[in-house]
Amino acid sequence: MEEGLRRILEGSMLLLGVGMILALIRSIRGPRFTDRIAAVNLIGTMTTAFICILAVYLDEAMLLDVALV
Repeated sequence: MEEGLRRILEGSMLLLGVGMILALIRSIRGPRFTDRIAAVNLIGTMTTAFICILAVYLDEAMLLDVALV
């Protein structure tokens, strides 16, 4: 894999990881119930995106099936 693409994928996974941590904090501290629901939904969406990026990074097509499920 090209080094530039590898760095972009690593950076994307890092940003998604930070976003998931921030969403987890929001889901715990959220002032309203709707904030908590939106944060948990966001965590699920970012996890799916993380798995798709990881599939490209590791060149494992099986992970795309996991993300679809």
